Amino acid sequence: MIRIITLSIILLMSMALHAVESKGDDVVAILGDSNTWLGHDDCTGEKAWTREWVRLYAPASARSYARSGATWTNVTATRRNVEQVTGSLADDNTIYNQTARLAGAIASGEQPIPSLIIIMAGTNDAWFHNKRPGAFDMSAEEAMQVCDDDALIAMEPGQVTTLALSVRHNVALLRRMAPDATIVLVGPLQSVQAPDNMIIAAGGIIESMGRELGLPAIRLDRDFELDSAKEAVKKHLTYDGTHTSVEGARRLGAFLAEKISALRPD
Repeated sequence: MIRIITLSIILLMSMALHAVESKGDDVVAILGDSNTWLGHDDCTGEKAWTREWVRLYAPASARSYARSGATWTNVTATRRNVEQVTGSLADDNTIYNQTARLAGAIASGEQPIPSLIIIMAGTNDAWFHNKRPGAFDMSAEEAMQVCDDDALIAMEPGQVTTLALSVRHNVALLRRMAPDATIVLVGPLQSVQAPDNMIIAAGGIIESMGRELGLPAIRLDRDFELDSAKEAVKKHLTYDGTHTSVEGARRLGAFLAEKISALRPD
């Protein structure tokens, strides 16, 4: 009996280790704004979801290209700028330039081609929508009709000035550099500072673009436990109403690990 129990325990341990090893094949690149940038490039910062996510998901490697203040949406003045280091809203502080930095890292051999790319953004598009004029003027359906992907990839970033088209543009670029990667879109969290209706609009466009592009999209404003009304009364999952606290980051990392693991059962 003892031998049977011992063998059963060994078998269960082996199965658990195998489950971790199966996630260990993933090479992960993460793009985003401040709630991802707080984890630093190496995903170790305790106020960002990336730390807990990496601990639970256990990929082969994970690197963040996120920058605080980044938006999905470009403006007409946006140019390719892989040296962008500002931590605030700026013409060149966009997901496009994070995609460009990722492409450069792959080309130089610094970054293996990712098998999983996560993009969590949209808060700043909603919060500073007056600084991104016209960002919400195009639906996902309209964005899909602009041109084909080859023509879209050839566009300068300053020509891509709506949220919907920016999502499509970056996805086209990412698919060109990592054709076998799973790309996961993650919408913005609720925020005390950003208007609820704008957060909902951003999350809705990102979700709709995921549907149009055949990509998984996670709606944090709707499905994650962070509630801006509660945070306005007493900060708990954020430290300032927008950015996750250590506890908020831990819970968000666990939430996203569960969601993304379910998307990649292998």
